[in-house]
Amino acid sequence: MITPTTERGLSEVLGAILMFALVFAVLVIVQVWAVPAANAQIEVEHNEGLEADYGEFGETLDRVAALGSSETVNLDAGVRYPSRLFLINPPPSSYTFSSSEVFDDGVTISNIQTTTIDPESDEYLTGVRGGVLSYDTQSYTLSTDYAQYQNSPTYRIEGGVMYQQFENGAVSFIDEGGVVDGQQINIVLFEGDVSTGGTESLSLQTSAVSSVSRPITVDDTGTPIELTLPTELDQTAWDELVDGQTNVDTVVVDETLGTVTITLDPGVTYDLRITKIRLSDDDTSSTAAYLTAASGTDISLSGDATSLSVEVRDEFNNPRSGTPVTFEVVSGTGVFTNTATDTVTVDSNQRGVATARFEPDDDTVVRASIGSGDAERVDFTVDVLSTIVVNGTDSSNFINPATNVVLIDSEEVGNGNKLGHFRLELQNRGGSDKTISEARINFVAGAKPGGDSSSFTARLSNSSTFDTSSTADRMIIGRELVEYDIDVPVDGATDEDTTNVYVKFYRNADATEAWEPNNTDIIFVLSVVYNDGTQATYFVGSN
Repeated sequence: MITPTTERGLSEVLGAILMFALVFAVLVIVQVWAVPAANAQIEVEHNEGLEADYGEFGETLDRVAALGSSETVNLDAGVRYPSRLFLINPPPSSYTFSSSEVFDDGVTISNIQTTTIDPESDEYLTGVRGGVLSYDTQSYTLSTDYAQYQNSPTYRIEGGVMYQQFENGAVSFIDEGGVVDGQQINIVLFEGDVSTGGTESLSLQTSAVSSVSRPITVDDTGTPIELTLPTELDQTAWDELVDGQTNVDTVVVDETLGTVTITLDPGVTYDLRITKIRLSDDDTSSTAAYLTAASGTDISLSGDATSLSVEVRDEFNNPRSGTPVTFEVVSGTGVFTNTATDTVTVDSNQRGVATARFEPDDDTVVRASIGSGDAERVDFTVDVLSTIVVNGTDSSNFINPATNVVLIDSEEVGNGNKLGHFRLELQNRGGSDKTISEARINFVAGAKPGGDSSSFTARLSNSSTFDTSSTADRMIIGRELVEYDIDVPVDGATDEDTTNVYVKFYRNADATEAWEPNNTDIIFVLSVVYNDGTQATYFVGSN
Protein backbone atom coordinates (compact mmCIF):
# COMPACT_ATOMS: atom_id res chain seq x y z
CA MET A 1 0.00 0.00 0.00
CA ILE A 2 1.36 3.41 -0.96
CA THR A 3 1.15 6.03 1.66
CA PRO A 4 0.24 9.67 0.87
CA THR A 5 3.72 10.77 1.97
CA THR A 6 5.41 8.62 -0.71
CA GLU A 7 3.13 9.99 -3.43
CA ARG A 8 4.10 13.54 -2.57
CA GLY A 9 7.85 12.72 -2.82
CA LEU A 10 7.45 11.15 -6.26
CA SER A 11 5.65 14.21 -7.49
CA GLU A 12 8.55 16.47 -6.48
CA VAL A 13 11.06 14.25 -8.27
CA LEU A 14 9.01 14.23 -11.43
CA GLY A 15 8.68 18.01 -11.24
CA ALA A 16 12.43 18.43 -10.92
CA ILE A 17 13.01 16.13 -13.90
CA LEU A 18 10.51 18.07 -15.96
CA MET A 19 12.10 21.39 -14.98
CA PHE A 20 15.57 20.08 -15.91
CA ALA A 21 14.25 18.82 -19.21
CA LEU A 22 12.65 22.19 -19.90
CA VAL A 23 15.86 24.05 -19.07
CA PHE A 24 17.87 21.66 -21.22
CA ALA A 25 15.42 22.07 -24.09
CA VAL A 26 15.70 25.83 -23.81
CA LEU A 27 19.51 25.60 -23.79
CA VAL A 28 19.40 23.38 -26.89
CA ILE A 29 17.15 25.83 -28.67
CA VAL A 30 19.42 28.73 -27.66
CA GLN A 31 22.52 26.78 -28.72
CA VAL A 32 21.06 25.68 -32.03
CA TRP A 33 19.27 28.87 -33.02
CA ALA A 34 20.03 31.86 -30.85
CA VAL A 35 23.83 31.47 -30.54
CA PRO A 36 24.43 31.18 -34.29
CA ALA A 37 22.11 34.12 -34.92
CA ALA A 38 23.94 36.21 -32.30
CA ASN A 39 27.31 35.18 -33.72
CA ALA A 40 26.16 36.03 -37.26
CA GLN A 41 25.21 39.50 -36.02
CA ILE A 42 28.64 39.87 -34.41
CA GLU A 43 30.27 38.82 -37.69
CA VAL A 44 28.23 41.27 -39.78
CA GLU A 45 29.13 44.10 -37.37
CA HIS A 46 32.77 42.99 -37.46
CA ASN A 47 32.78 43.11 -41.27
CA GLU A 48 31.31 46.61 -41.17
CA GLY A 49 34.16 47.65 -38.87
CA LEU A 50 36.68 45.95 -41.16
CA GLU A 51 35.27 47.89 -44.12
CA ALA A 52 35.82 51.12 -42.18
CA ASP A 53 39.36 49.97 -41.35
CA TYR A 54 40.01 49.43 -45.05
CA GLY A 55 38.81 52.94 -45.79
CA GLU A 56 41.37 54.26 -43.29
CA PHE A 57 43.94 51.91 -44.86
CA GLY A 58 43.36 53.66 -48.20
CA GLU A 59 43.85 57.08 -46.58
CA THR A 60 47.13 55.84 -45.08
CA LEU A 61 48.34 54.68 -48.49
CA ASP A 62 47.49 58.11 -49.94
CA ARG A 63 49.57 59.83 -47.23
CA VAL A 64 52.50 57.48 -47.68
CA ALA A 65 52.44 58.02 -51.45
CA ALA A 66 52.24 61.81 -51.12
CA LEU A 67 54.73 62.31 -48.28
CA GLY A 68 57.19 59.49 -48.88
CA SER A 69 56.66 58.40 -45.27
CA SER A 70 56.17 55.11 -43.42
CA GLU A 71 53.12 54.16 -41.36
CA THR A 72 51.82 51.07 -39.58
CA VAL A 73 48.27 49.95 -40.35
CA ASN A 74 46.21 47.83 -37.95
CA LEU A 75 43.15 45.97 -39.25
CA ASP A 76 40.74 44.16 -36.92
CA ALA A 77 40.67 41.13 -39.18
CA GLY A 78 39.94 38.22 -36.80
CA VAL A 79 36.81 37.58 -34.67
CA ARG A 80 36.52 36.32 -31.08
CA TYR A 81 33.08 35.44 -29.74
CA PRO A 82 31.88 36.38 -26.21
CA SER A 83 31.74 33.75 -23.45
CA ARG A 84 28.28 32.30 -22.81
CA LEU A 85 27.55 30.23 -19.66
CA PHE A 86 26.53 26.63 -20.38
CA LEU A 87 26.74 27.28 -24.12
CA ILE A 88 29.28 26.28 -26.71
CA ASN A 89 30.89 28.87 -29.00
CA PRO A 90 32.85 28.17 -32.19
CA PRO A 91 36.57 28.89 -32.10
CA PRO A 92 37.67 32.41 -33.08
CA SER A 93 37.30 33.18 -36.78
CA SER A 94 40.72 33.55 -38.39
CA TYR A 95 41.82 35.69 -41.32
CA THR A 96 44.36 35.25 -44.08
CA PHE A 97 46.20 38.11 -45.79
CA SER A 98 48.40 37.29 -48.75
CA SER A 99 50.13 38.87 -51.70
CA SER A 100 49.80 37.73 -55.27
CA GLU A 101 52.69 36.61 -57.40
CA VAL A 102 54.77 39.43 -58.84
CA PHE A 103 53.26 40.62 -62.11
CA ASP A 104 56.45 41.18 -64.11
CA ASP A 105 55.94 44.29 -66.26
CA GLY A 106 52.30 43.90 -65.29
CA VAL A 107 51.59 47.62 -65.58
CA THR A 108 52.43 49.20 -68.94
CA ILE A 109 51.86 52.70 -70.26
CA SER A 110 52.32 52.84 -74.02
CA ASN A 111 52.54 55.51 -76.71
CA ILE A 112 53.57 58.41 -74.49
CA GLN A 113 56.01 61.27 -74.84
CA THR A 114 56.80 64.18 -72.57
CA THR A 115 55.46 67.61 -73.45
CA THR A 116 57.53 69.50 -70.89
CA ILE A 117 60.48 71.64 -71.99
CA ASP A 118 62.80 69.19 -70.37
CA PRO A 119 65.14 67.42 -72.80
CA GLU A 120 66.45 65.06 -70.11
CA SER A 121 62.96 63.76 -69.28
CA ASP A 122 62.36 63.29 -72.99
CA GLU A 123 65.67 61.45 -73.36
CA TYR A 124 64.58 59.04 -70.64
CA LEU A 125 60.93 58.63 -71.59
CA THR A 126 61.32 58.32 -75.34
CA GLY A 127 65.03 57.53 -75.69
CA VAL A 128 65.69 55.05 -72.89
CA ARG A 129 62.17 53.65 -72.44
CA GLY A 130 61.06 53.95 -76.06
CA GLY A 131 57.75 55.61 -75.21
CA VAL A 132 56.67 52.61 -73.10
CA LEU A 133 56.82 52.52 -69.30
CA SER A 134 56.46 49.07 -67.72
CA TYR A 135 56.59 48.16 -64.05
CA ASP A 136 56.30 45.16 -61.75
CA THR A 137 53.50 45.16 -59.20
CA GLN A 138 51.54 42.93 -56.81
CA SER A 139 48.01 42.75 -55.44
CA TYR A 140 46.73 41.73 -51.98
CA THR A 141 43.80 39.71 -50.66
CA LEU A 142 42.24 39.59 -47.16
CA SER A 143 39.54 37.10 -46.18
CA THR A 144 38.04 36.17 -42.81
CA ASP A 145 36.71 32.63 -42.22
CA TYR A 146 33.46 33.50 -40.47
CA ALA A 147 31.48 30.74 -38.71
CA GLN A 148 28.02 32.01 -39.71
CA TYR A 149 28.20 34.98 -42.06
CA GLN A 150 27.25 33.65 -45.46
CA ASN A 151 28.48 35.37 -48.66
CA SER A 152 31.02 37.33 -46.66
CA PRO A 153 33.27 39.49 -48.88
CA THR A 154 36.92 39.13 -49.74
CA TYR A 155 38.89 42.38 -49.60
CA ARG A 156 41.25 43.11 -52.49
CA ILE A 157 43.83 45.78 -53.33
CA GLU A 158 45.00 46.12 -56.92
CA GLY A 159 46.73 49.32 -57.87
CA GLY A 160 44.88 52.20 -56.28
CA VAL A 161 41.57 50.31 -56.37
CA MET A 162 40.31 48.80 -53.09
CA TYR A 163 37.12 46.78 -53.12
CA GLN A 164 35.02 43.98 -51.60
CA GLN A 165 34.25 40.98 -53.78
CA PHE A 166 31.38 38.72 -52.69
CA GLU A 167 30.91 35.03 -53.39
CA ASN A 168 27.99 35.78 -55.70
CA GLY A 169 30.27 37.95 -57.86
CA ALA A 170 29.03 41.32 -56.66
CA VAL A 171 31.62 44.07 -56.10
CA SER A 172 31.54 47.01 -53.70
CA PHE A 173 34.25 49.68 -54.12
CA ILE A 174 35.93 51.16 -51.06
CA ASP A 175 38.38 53.33 -53.03
CA GLU A 176 37.95 53.64 -56.80
CA GLY A 177 41.58 54.70 -57.21
CA GLY A 178 41.07 57.20 -60.03
CA VAL A 179 43.39 55.46 -62.51
CA VAL A 180 42.13 57.98 -65.03
CA ASP A 181 40.67 61.14 -63.57
CA GLY A 182 40.03 63.78 -66.22
CA GLN A 183 43.50 64.77 -67.45
CA GLN A 184 45.29 62.86 -64.69
CA ILE A 185 46.74 59.35 -64.89
CA ASN A 186 47.36 57.90 -61.42
CA ILE A 187 49.33 54.66 -61.25
CA VAL A 188 49.88 52.97 -57.85
CA LEU A 189 52.31 50.05 -57.73
CA PHE A 190 52.91 47.65 -54.83
CA GLU A 191 55.69 45.35 -53.75
CA GLY A 192 56.24 43.07 -50.76
CA ASP A 193 55.60 39.34 -50.31
CA VAL A 194 53.16 38.87 -47.44
CA SER A 195 51.47 35.69 -46.22
CA THR A 196 50.02 35.80 -42.75
CA GLY A 197 46.92 34.91 -40.75
CA GLY A 198 45.51 34.62 -37.26
CA THR A 199 42.65 35.59 -35.01
CA GLU A 200 44.01 38.87 -33.67
CA SER A 201 44.43 42.20 -35.48
CA LEU A 202 46.52 42.38 -38.66
CA SER A 203 49.46 44.79 -38.52
CA LEU A 204 51.05 45.97 -41.79
CA GLN A 205 54.11 48.18 -42.28
CA THR A 206 53.63 50.52 -45.24
CA SER A 207 56.35 52.71 -46.74
CA ALA A 208 57.02 54.55 -49.98
CA VAL A 209 59.49 53.08 -52.43
CA SER A 210 58.88 56.12 -54.64
CA SER A 211 56.55 59.01 -53.85
CA VAL A 212 55.12 61.66 -56.15
CA SER A 213 56.13 65.27 -55.53
CA ARG A 214 54.87 66.51 -58.88
CA PRO A 215 53.65 64.90 -62.09
CA ILE A 216 55.23 64.92 -65.51
CA THR A 217 53.15 66.11 -68.45
CA VAL A 218 52.68 63.65 -71.31
CA ASP A 219 50.67 63.22 -74.47
CA ASP A 220 50.38 60.51 -77.09
CA THR A 221 52.82 59.84 -79.91
CA GLY A 222 50.14 59.92 -82.60
CA THR A 223 48.80 56.60 -81.40
CA PRO A 224 46.46 56.86 -78.39
CA ILE A 225 47.93 56.21 -74.93
CA GLU A 226 47.14 52.73 -73.57
CA LEU A 227 47.23 51.64 -69.92
CA THR A 228 47.37 47.90 -69.22
CA LEU A 229 46.89 46.74 -65.62
CA PRO A 230 46.51 43.35 -63.89
CA THR A 231 42.99 42.88 -62.49
CA GLU A 232 40.54 40.38 -61.01
CA LEU A 233 37.58 42.64 -61.75
CA ASP A 234 35.27 41.87 -64.65
CA GLN A 235 34.14 44.08 -67.51
CA THR A 236 31.04 45.28 -65.64
CA ALA A 237 33.11 46.45 -62.66
CA TRP A 238 35.60 48.35 -64.84
CA ASP A 239 32.77 49.96 -66.81
CA GLU A 240 31.46 51.22 -63.47
CA LEU A 241 34.91 52.47 -62.44
CA VAL A 242 35.37 54.65 -65.52
CA ASP A 243 31.72 55.60 -65.94
CA GLY A 244 31.48 59.36 -66.38
CA GLN A 245 35.24 59.83 -66.82
CA THR A 246 36.22 62.10 -69.67
CA ASN A 247 39.08 61.21 -72.02
CA VAL A 248 38.53 57.44 -71.73
CA ASP A 249 37.90 55.94 -75.16
CA THR A 250 37.62 52.20 -74.50
CA VAL A 251 38.02 49.76 -71.58
CA VAL A 252 38.58 46.09 -72.40
CA VAL A 253 38.97 43.34 -69.79
CA ASP A 254 40.68 40.09 -70.79
CA GLU A 255 39.61 37.64 -68.10
CA THR A 256 41.86 34.93 -69.55
CA LEU A 257 44.98 37.08 -69.14
CA GLY A 258 43.66 38.83 -66.04
CA THR A 259 44.27 42.30 -67.49
CA VAL A 260 42.38 45.47 -68.34
CA THR A 261 43.44 47.81 -71.16
CA ILE A 262 42.30 51.42 -71.03
CA THR A 263 42.68 53.43 -74.22
CA LEU A 264 42.63 57.20 -73.75
CA ASP A 265 41.34 59.87 -76.08
CA PRO A 266 44.03 61.11 -78.50
CA GLY A 267 45.31 64.66 -78.62
CA VAL A 268 44.93 65.27 -74.89
CA THR A 269 47.67 66.34 -72.47
CA TYR A 270 47.81 64.34 -69.22
CA ASP A 271 49.55 64.70 -65.86
CA LEU A 272 51.18 61.34 -65.11
CA ARG A 273 51.72 60.31 -61.49
CA ILE A 274 53.38 57.00 -60.60
CA THR A 275 54.04 55.88 -57.04
CA LYS A 276 55.21 52.61 -55.53
CA ILE A 277 54.40 51.41 -52.01
CA ARG A 278 55.90 48.53 -50.05
CA LEU A 279 53.77 46.36 -47.74
CA SER A 280 56.50 44.58 -45.80
CA ASP A 281 59.38 45.21 -43.44
CA ASP A 282 61.94 44.87 -46.24
CA ASP A 283 64.12 47.94 -46.69
CA THR A 284 64.09 48.65 -50.42
CA SER A 285 64.04 51.88 -52.37
CA SER A 286 64.01 53.06 -55.95
CA THR A 287 67.20 53.72 -57.88
CA ALA A 288 68.32 56.81 -59.76
CA ALA A 289 67.37 56.63 -63.45
CA TYR A 290 68.02 60.05 -64.97
CA LEU A 291 68.78 63.73 -64.38
CA THR A 292 66.80 66.79 -65.28
CA ALA A 293 67.72 70.44 -64.94
CA ALA A 294 66.37 72.14 -61.83
CA SER A 295 67.71 75.52 -62.96
CA GLY A 296 68.37 77.10 -66.34
CA THR A 297 71.00 75.37 -68.46
CA ASP A 298 71.90 78.46 -70.51
CA ILE A 299 73.36 81.03 -68.15
CA SER A 300 74.79 84.45 -68.95
CA LEU A 301 76.47 86.46 -66.21
CA SER A 302 78.87 89.33 -65.98
CA GLY A 303 80.96 87.96 -63.15
CA ASP A 304 80.78 86.30 -59.75
CA ALA A 305 79.44 82.78 -59.28
CA THR A 306 76.23 81.04 -60.23
CA SER A 307 74.31 78.05 -58.85
CA LEU A 308 73.85 74.99 -61.06
CA SER A 309 71.09 72.62 -59.96
CA VAL A 310 69.84 69.26 -61.19
CA GLU A 311 67.12 66.94 -59.99
CA VAL A 312 67.71 63.20 -59.70
CA ARG A 313 64.70 61.14 -60.72
CA ASP A 314 63.96 57.45 -60.43
CA GLU A 315 62.29 55.14 -62.94
CA PHE A 316 58.90 56.36 -61.75
CA ASN A 317 59.85 59.99 -62.61
CA ASN A 318 59.94 60.94 -58.93
CA PRO A 319 62.77 62.71 -57.03
CA ARG A 320 65.50 60.47 -55.59
CA SER A 321 67.46 61.64 -52.54
CA GLY A 322 70.95 60.64 -51.43
CA THR A 323 72.33 60.14 -54.94
CA PRO A 324 75.89 61.41 -55.64
CA VAL A 325 75.95 63.83 -58.58
CA THR A 326 79.28 64.80 -60.16
CA PHE A 327 79.70 68.32 -61.55
CA GLU A 328 82.74 68.85 -63.79
CA VAL A 329 84.04 71.42 -66.25
CA VAL A 330 84.17 69.88 -69.73
CA SER A 331 85.22 73.00 -71.64
CA GLY A 332 86.47 76.43 -70.63
CA THR A 333 87.83 77.17 -67.17
CA GLY A 334 86.36 77.84 -63.77
CA VAL A 335 86.13 76.42 -60.25
CA PHE A 336 83.46 75.25 -57.83
CA THR A 337 83.53 77.59 -54.88
CA ASN A 338 83.32 74.95 -52.13
CA THR A 339 86.26 72.91 -53.46
CA ALA A 340 88.26 75.45 -55.54
CA THR A 341 88.62 72.70 -58.18
CA ASP A 342 87.01 72.03 -61.55
CA THR A 343 85.00 69.05 -60.25
CA VAL A 344 82.80 68.40 -57.24
CA THR A 345 80.38 65.67 -56.11
CA VAL A 346 77.16 66.61 -54.32
CA ASP A 347 74.45 64.31 -52.88
CA SER A 348 70.85 65.05 -53.85
CA ASN A 349 68.68 66.34 -51.00
CA GLN A 350 65.22 65.20 -49.89
CA ARG A 351 63.71 66.93 -52.92
CA GLY A 352 66.13 65.10 -55.20
CA VAL A 353 68.02 68.30 -55.97
CA ALA A 354 71.83 68.59 -56.09
CA THR A 355 73.34 72.09 -56.35
CA ALA A 356 76.90 73.24 -56.99
CA ARG A 357 78.16 76.82 -56.84
CA PHE A 358 80.35 77.59 -59.87
CA GLU A 359 82.58 80.56 -60.71
CA PRO A 360 83.63 80.70 -64.39
CA ASP A 361 86.74 82.37 -65.80
CA ASP A 362 85.40 82.40 -69.35
CA ASP A 363 82.65 80.82 -71.41
CA THR A 364 82.29 77.35 -69.95
CA VAL A 365 80.36 74.11 -70.27
CA VAL A 366 79.72 72.24 -67.00
CA ARG A 367 78.36 68.70 -66.97
CA ALA A 368 76.35 67.18 -64.12
CA SER A 369 76.14 63.39 -64.28
CA ILE A 370 75.15 60.21 -62.46
CA GLY A 371 76.25 57.96 -65.33
CA SER A 372 77.40 57.95 -68.91
CA GLY A 373 74.04 57.79 -70.70
CA ASP A 374 72.49 60.84 -72.32
CA ALA A 375 69.60 60.78 -69.86
CA GLU A 376 72.03 60.57 -66.93
CA ARG A 377 73.69 63.92 -67.52
CA VAL A 378 72.85 67.60 -67.94
CA ASP A 379 75.11 70.17 -69.60
CA PHE A 380 75.14 73.81 -68.49
CA THR A 381 76.42 76.52 -70.82
CA VAL A 382 77.79 79.41 -68.77
CA ASP A 383 78.58 82.49 -70.84
CA VAL A 384 80.61 85.32 -69.30
CA LEU A 385 79.31 88.68 -70.48
CA SER A 386 81.29 91.87 -70.89
CA THR A 387 80.38 95.03 -69.03
CA ILE A 388 77.18 96.77 -70.13
CA VAL A 389 77.84 100.29 -71.42
CA VAL A 390 75.68 103.07 -72.83
CA ASN A 391 75.96 103.85 -76.53
CA GLY A 392 75.96 107.63 -76.95
CA THR A 393 72.93 109.83 -76.96
CA ASP A 394 70.21 107.31 -77.80
CA SER A 395 70.95 105.34 -74.58
CA SER A 396 70.65 101.98 -76.34
CA ASN A 397 71.97 99.18 -74.13
CA PHE A 398 74.57 96.91 -75.62
CA ILE A 399 77.41 94.65 -74.61
CA ASN A 400 80.86 95.48 -75.85
CA PRO A 401 82.16 92.13 -77.09
CA ALA A 402 85.72 91.02 -77.62
CA THR A 403 87.93 92.74 -80.19
CA ASN A 404 87.30 91.87 -83.85
CA VAL A 405 83.91 90.34 -83.19
CA VAL A 406 80.73 92.40 -83.54
CA LEU A 407 79.09 95.36 -81.80
CA ILE A 408 75.37 95.53 -81.30
CA ASP A 409 72.77 98.25 -81.14
CA SER A 410 69.00 97.95 -80.89
CA GLU A 411 65.93 100.01 -81.57
CA GLU A 412 62.21 99.54 -81.65
CA VAL A 413 60.58 98.71 -84.95
CA GLY A 414 56.83 98.81 -85.41
CA ASN A 415 54.06 101.10 -84.30
CA GLY A 416 54.32 103.34 -81.26
CA ASN A 417 55.23 101.64 -78.03
CA LYS A 418 55.12 97.98 -79.10
CA LEU A 419 58.40 96.22 -78.44
CA GLY A 420 58.10 92.74 -79.91
CA HIS A 421 60.25 93.54 -82.97
CA PHE A 422 63.93 94.58 -82.81
CA ARG A 423 66.50 95.82 -85.29
CA LEU A 424 70.02 94.88 -84.30
CA GLU A 425 72.82 96.95 -85.77
CA LEU A 426 75.84 94.64 -86.06
CA GLN A 427 79.10 96.41 -86.73
CA ASN A 428 81.88 94.21 -88.02
CA ARG A 429 85.17 95.74 -86.93
CA GLY A 430 87.25 92.77 -87.97
CA GLY A 431 89.37 92.23 -91.03
CA SER A 432 87.20 89.57 -92.70
CA ASP A 433 83.58 88.80 -93.45
CA LYS A 434 81.52 86.86 -90.93
CA THR A 435 78.38 84.78 -91.17
CA ILE A 436 76.00 83.96 -88.32
CA SER A 437 75.72 80.19 -88.56
CA GLU A 438 73.80 79.51 -85.32
CA ALA A 439 71.84 81.60 -82.84
CA ARG A 440 69.81 81.24 -79.65
CA ILE A 441 67.70 83.53 -77.44
CA ASN A 442 68.88 82.50 -73.98
CA PHE A 443 66.69 84.63 -71.79
CA VAL A 444 63.96 87.30 -71.88
CA ALA A 445 63.23 89.66 -68.99
CA GLY A 446 60.03 91.66 -68.70
CA ALA A 447 56.49 90.78 -69.68
CA LYS A 448 56.11 87.75 -71.87
CA PRO A 449 53.27 85.41 -72.88
CA GLY A 450 51.90 83.17 -70.16
CA GLY A 451 51.50 79.40 -70.33
CA ASP A 452 54.04 76.80 -71.40
CA SER A 453 57.44 78.33 -72.24
CA SER A 454 57.53 76.25 -75.45
CA SER A 455 54.90 78.67 -76.79
CA PHE A 456 57.29 81.65 -76.53
CA THR A 457 59.42 81.80 -79.67
CA ALA A 458 61.50 84.14 -81.80
CA ARG A 459 62.93 84.40 -85.31
CA LEU A 460 66.17 85.96 -86.56
CA SER A 461 66.40 87.44 -90.07
CA ASN A 462 68.43 89.83 -92.24
CA SER A 463 65.13 91.32 -93.39
CA SER A 464 62.40 93.15 -91.50
CA THR A 465 59.91 90.87 -93.26
CA PHE A 466 59.71 87.37 -91.72
CA ASP A 467 58.68 84.20 -93.50
CA THR A 468 56.28 82.30 -91.18
CA SER A 469 55.57 79.44 -93.60
CA SER A 470 58.26 77.27 -91.99
CA THR A 471 59.35 76.51 -88.44
CA ALA A 472 62.95 75.77 -89.44
CA ASP A 473 64.28 79.13 -88.25
CA ARG A 474 62.16 79.52 -85.09
CA MET A 475 63.92 79.66 -81.73
CA ILE A 476 62.16 78.39 -78.60
CA ILE A 477 63.32 80.65 -75.81
CA GLY A 478 66.07 79.04 -73.74
CA ARG A 479 66.43 76.00 -75.97
CA GLU A 480 69.09 74.76 -78.39
CA LEU A 481 70.96 76.71 -81.05
CA VAL A 482 69.17 77.09 -84.39
CA GLU A 483 70.99 77.14 -87.74
CA TYR A 484 71.07 80.40 -89.71
CA ASP A 485 72.95 81.88 -92.68
CA ILE A 486 73.15 85.64 -92.12
CA ASP A 487 76.11 87.56 -93.52
CA VAL A 488 77.88 90.30 -91.54
CA PRO A 489 80.49 91.50 -94.08
CA VAL A 490 83.31 93.99 -93.68
CA ASP A 491 83.83 96.90 -96.04
CA GLY A 492 87.13 96.43 -97.82
CA ALA A 493 87.97 100.13 -97.77
CA THR A 494 87.33 100.83 -94.10
CA ASP A 495 87.68 97.38 -92.55
CA GLU A 496 84.36 98.19 -90.92
CA ASP A 497 80.75 97.74 -91.94
CA THR A 498 77.29 97.73 -90.35
CA THR A 499 74.58 95.15 -91.06
CA ASN A 500 70.97 95.18 -89.85
CA VAL A 501 69.68 91.95 -88.34
CA TYR A 502 66.10 91.68 -87.09
CA VAL A 503 64.59 89.75 -84.16
CA LYS A 504 60.85 89.21 -83.80
CA PHE A 505 59.05 87.49 -80.92
CA TYR A 506 55.97 85.28 -81.20
CA ARG A 507 53.40 84.04 -78.72
CA ASN A 508 52.89 80.55 -80.16
CA ALA A 509 55.09 77.50 -80.71
CA ASP A 510 54.91 77.65 -84.52
CA ALA A 511 56.12 81.30 -84.47
CA THR A 512 53.23 82.62 -86.55
CA GLU A 513 51.41 84.89 -84.07
CA ALA A 514 53.40 88.04 -83.35
CA TRP A 515 53.89 89.09 -79.74
CA GLU A 516 53.74 92.82 -79.23
CA PRO A 517 53.24 93.78 -75.57
CA ASN A 518 52.13 97.34 -74.81
CA ASN A 519 54.04 99.79 -72.66
CA THR A 520 56.57 97.28 -71.41
CA ASP A 521 60.32 97.33 -71.85
CA ILE A 522 61.96 93.98 -72.40
CA ILE A 523 65.56 92.85 -72.33
CA PHE A 524 66.84 89.68 -73.93
CA VAL A 525 70.13 87.81 -74.25
CA LEU A 526 71.21 86.65 -77.71
CA SER A 527 74.02 84.15 -78.32
CA VAL A 528 75.44 83.66 -81.80
CA VAL A 529 78.05 81.38 -83.36
CA TYR A 530 79.92 82.65 -86.39
CA ASN A 531 81.18 80.61 -89.31
CA ASP A 532 84.79 80.92 -88.12
CA GLY A 533 83.91 79.31 -84.78
CA THR A 534 83.93 82.53 -82.77
CA GLN A 535 81.01 83.12 -80.43
CA ALA A 536 79.39 86.19 -78.91
CA THR A 537 76.66 86.84 -76.37
CA TYR A 538 74.74 90.12 -76.46
CA PHE A 539 72.52 91.83 -73.93
CA VAL A 540 69.81 93.64 -75.91
CA GLY A 541 67.45 96.28 -74.58
CA SER A 542 64.99 98.79 -76.03
CA ASN A 543 65.94 102.38 -76.80
